[in-house]
Amino acid sequence: MTARILSLFFLVAVWLPAATVPRMSFEQIVRDSPRAVHGVVVRSWSAWDAQRTAIWTHYEVRVSETLRGPSAQTLIISEPGGVVEDVAMSVPGAPRLEVGEEAVLFAYPTPLGHWRIRGWGQGRFPVETVAGRSVVRSPRVDAVKLTNRTAALTPESAWTPSGEDLAAFLGRVRRLIAVESSR
Repeated sequence: MTARILSLFFLVAVWLPAATVPRMSFEQIVRDSPRAVHGVVVRSWSAWDAQRTAIWTHYEVRVSETLRGPSAQTLIISEPGGVVEDVAMSVPGAPRLEVGEEAVLFAYPTPLGHWRIRGWGQGRFPVETVAGRSVVRSPRVDAVKLTNRTAALTPESAWTPSGEDLAAFLGRVRRLIAVESSR
């Protein structure tokens, strides 16, 4: 069992040559994500890929609103890593969602057909209730170093660390998508 866990750790270390991820502006996240949804994580599970070479953790998101992409009641977000039976695979920096978590998620398709969160978690905006109102928090990116190479920031990139009203945030996203669609 220990040898299997260690071998997967080394596989991931080779697969992920560096844990440095370019910092993305808000505009880049919106522009580069073919799917954007507001929803709640309703379940999660881990499974091997078809070749049994990597473990993925899958999150079923009940969609409250589709901002970009095809409308659907649910979206499955898949991130590398997880535990299946006696085998664990850890991928530093891979975002982890929690069942019950509400968030606005920006996703892209992988060559395997999975949908992943843009920018190693930069496209995950948690929603919390503060003083009776829904507030969107800035993304939390764990275990990776973000470089400061990014596009020039515009007024749309402005971010309030304490949070932004959910309706205002969704309005900003819709405006950026509309501008992008008109190009």
